[in-house]
Amino acid sequence: MVAFKLRSLPSELQARTSQQAAGLYEFDQGSRAAGQANREPLSNLGNCSLRKLLSLPAQESLNPYPHLPKLTLKMLDVQKIEELDIPEGVEVSIKSRIINVTGPRGTLTKNVRHVNMDIRVLKGKKTSVQLTVWQGSRKHVACLRTIRTMINNMVIGVTKGFQYKMRTVYAHFPINCIIQESGQAVEIRNFLGEKTVRHIDMLDGVVITESKAQKDELILEGNDIDNVSQSAASIQGICRVRNKDIRKFLDGIYVSERGTIVQDE
Repeated sequence: MVAFKLRSLPSELQARTSQQAAGLYEFDQGSRAAGQANREPLSNLGNCSLRKLLSLPAQESLNPYPHLPKLTLKMLDVQKIEELDIPEGVEVSIKSRIINVTGPRGTLTKNVRHVNMDIRVLKGKKTSVQLTVWQGSRKHVACLRTIRTMINNMVIGVTKGFQYKMRTVYAHFPINCIIQESGQAVEIRNFLGEKTVRHIDMLDGVVITESKAQKDELILEGNDIDNVSQSAASIQGICRVRNKDIRKFLDGIYVSERGTIVQDE
């Protein structure tokens, strides 16, 4: 923005003149430095008469550089803060943006060094985690809620645990699911009558079992929501119908319910 001076105007005309002049001198300074010189100095506009100034169309005639693109301003927030309260019985430690959360069900660790932000543990009457972004753009500020939600899921995981339920759907050929390696893997047979045997290993900390209350139901449990949900997605993805109309052939294994192992009373 270039500073300029105009002759003193009557009070009823100051608003109009300020509105016109507000967008006049926002120009691409990079293009100006690139060699586009030989322009009339901006200070010369301050010597124009009041009658000539008010007779010019707004936003066009007052612009000394109409051939240049308009300067787009990028808003940056000076400081944005998000806080998350930590319940009792859960311990959070942060060092070099490596987050460790310990609770009754175990310990989870996440590395968030790829996100530039301040992460601190505030201890007082209540323990809380404070996340701060300085001079952040819109997308950078959006990372605050992402990391806050991630820490909150870690707290839920070490206190209640995550549970995903999946149902097998078939019209004619029954899908056979065989649990192997004490719940660390599952083998799927007879999908659409195929001879292919599909084998899926569970991710770290995830255990799969067959439901005793519901027929053709699988239950995945674990502390890390990323591993539990990805294991469920791997099972659903490996049972996709190919080369057929999926509106008619609905066979597969689908997630039917998401929740926690320890239910709220």
